[in-house]
Amino acid sequence: MFDDSIADIEKRLNELYKFPLQQIARNVGVARFYVMRLDELRESIIAIAKGEVEPIPIYKRHIKQPRLLHNQDLVDAVLEMYESNKQ
Repeated sequence: MFDDSIADIEKRLNELYKFPLQQIARNVGVARFYVMRLDELRESIIAIAKGEVEPIPIYKRHIKQPRLLHNQDLVDAVLEMYESNKQ
């Protein structure tokens, strides 16, 4: 299970700059992440975590390997939160 709540995820996202946020957004399945501002990136990631928005399937994300070296734990927390909230 996961230990992160939405508030914890939001706090961690607020500490990051644009490039790391874009990488997290890409890995969790945010559509058109490359044209979003910082606040839009955060809102989109949180919307996926809350189960309000369905993430783009992995085969449509245009990434060779859907794993990050940094912040992978945050990506995993968002996706686990999405899975628990979509039911």
